[in-house]
Amino acid sequence: MSSSGASASTARWGGREMGNFQTEAFLSFKALFPWLQWWSYLSSVWIRPFMIAAMFAVVGRFAIGSDAAERYLLGLAVAQMVYLSAAGILRTFGDDLWQGTLSHVLCSPVNRFRLYWARGLPHAVNGFLAFIACFISVWLILDLDLTRVNWPAFATAIVLICLSTTALVMATSSLVIATREHSILHQVVSGLLILLTGVVIPVSELPAVLRAVSEVLPMTHGLAGLRGAFSGEGFDAIGTDLLAEAAIGLVCTAAGFLVFKYVETKGRENGFLEGGA
Repeated sequence: MSSSGASASTARWGGREMGNFQTEAFLSFKALFPWLQWWSYLSSVWIRPFMIAAMFAVVGRFAIGSDAAERYLLGLAVAQMVYLSAAGILRTFGDDLWQGTLSHVLCSPVNRFRLYWARGLPHAVNGFLAFIACFISVWLILDLDLTRVNWPAFATAIVLICLSTTALVMATSSLVIATREHSILHQVVSGLLILLTGVVIPVSELPAVLRAVSEVLPMTHGLAGLRGAFSGEGFDAIGTDLLAEAAIGLVCTAAGFLVFKYVETKGRENGFLEGGA
């Protein structure tokens, strides 16, 4: 086969794979919300995150000062992003199990890594939209100073946080299949990230043991980099934090996929992919 023919074949294969990924991602996302109306969607993506972040930002400004307002705004906006995406991802795996579709999906000859991430990335985008809506809304109300923000570094930090936390939630999602419980797992994951990553409580104020745990969690380093970029720091100053966030995200991705494959194998052997309460 000529090099041009091989290139064309590779391009067609890549196009099919991307098309299949987009289809799987769209259908898994749409199937999660058979009851969804635009008003309830907007309240989840914008109103709820905005109200929580605004409440803490206003309290921080008038009780402590403008620095606290900025700290709480960034921390809570990121936390709401993770809270929303985690709820969707864990619910997706739970609904696949309870509605009896999981066994059919896992018996299909589809690429497992593609299948795995098709159930997570749409919710990561959803969470990212929640962060943007929350950030802009609170900025307009509190008239925060954005003139010193390093926008390229800021955007890089929030994208890395979004992907790394999604990887952690995806790793947790396999436990939904094994335990048949998504609500408790959602609260545990979201609560740990809010408590241990510096969202409200500075990491330096945590006990030594919890501080050590914080160092290996997604969002800790990314949030530190995000706050640095908000203060005007560039990649040279926050680069270490961004690299650490990316590395933790890659570890979560690899570990999560291995757990997913293990749970799938055990599910085939023990029959707990059949759904039901």
